[in-house]
Amino acid sequence: MIYYRYNNSTECIRFESSEYTSLKQALQQLRSKIVVLDILTAGNGSDHTSGVTVLSSLIDIGVIPAYGHATKKDPAMYLQWMQIYRAIDNPLVFFTEKHSVAKEMISIRQGKPTIVVVIVKESTWAFGYLGPRYSNIFDDENYPKHHPNTVYSDYASVTHLKFELMQILTIWNYFNTESAAWLDIGAYKNAVDDEDFRSFTIRNLPGYDQTKVTLNYIRDPKPRERNHRYIMKYSPSIFAGGFWIGHINPLKQFVSEYRKHVEILLGEGLANCEEQVMASMFVDGTQFQPHAEVQPFRALNYEGCDRWLCLAHRTRELGLS
Repeated sequence: MIYYRYNNSTECIRFESSEYTSLKQALQQLRSKIVVLDILTAGNGSDHTSGVTVLSSLIDIGVIPAYGHATKKDPAMYLQWMQIYRAIDNPLVFFTEKHSVAKEMISIRQGKPTIVVVIVKESTWAFGYLGPRYSNIFDDENYPKHHPNTVYSDYASVTHLKFELMQILTIWNYFNTESAAWLDIGAYKNAVDDEDFRSFTIRNLPGYDQTKVTLNYIRDPKPRERNHRYIMKYSPSIFAGGFWIGHINPLKQFVSEYRKHVEILLGEGLANCEEQVMASMFVDGTQFQPHAEVQPFRALNYEGCDRWLCLAHRTRELGLS
């Protein structure tokens, strides 16, 4: 294991770290203000050209209590679900704001290709910029309340952070893979609960179109849900945000347009989570016409599959050793 420590500014104490140097260049290219504190690595960092880099993060936003159909969100649950990463053979890039979590992930990975980046949460676009603005919108008593999406600004911010981090990855691409996938910590929680830690490799699905990003399509929108203002205020989910995969170049365009779309919506006084932003991008065909193309993985075609996580589950099934 290689361990580097940086100070609280963006200046690096040990400039010989190739991991930090390449990451710093990517951040500069994106004009990102993210502050990097530490980088931990494990395994072989050599070329993995034909594969898929898995990108994940764990950011502590505290306990969000259960309400209605929404289940309790507890950091302890996510620490338990992290155990599945011992079974994933892909190279992993992982972001967190806690050194203890970073070291735990390195231990879980057991020498598999891994790079863990410790950041200052408040230095990100998602938390430092969107967070306060979302809080102001959610504090408006007239803005519809859908727990937790439009109640807790940190919850919304952590969903938007996925796209900020993927944008960094598409520039940095430390493992030099042709594709990347976003993976929520809890995507394989059922496997962890069942203590099923069989090794598997995440790959693009057979018949994958390299020009498009594959999204988990939950259901067809109702007529009234084809309006971005309705989507952002009343929280229907058309695409799931827990797992998505694509070739690096289409992903680069997708996440760039996603961030611009968030800003457009914010300018209209609209705030919500990533699933609603994606729906407003690709469902409201009259208002927005993104250049990024997506291919829907239709979860309804798989009986008995969790519609929000069906793409992740199918990918695991195909990748089991």
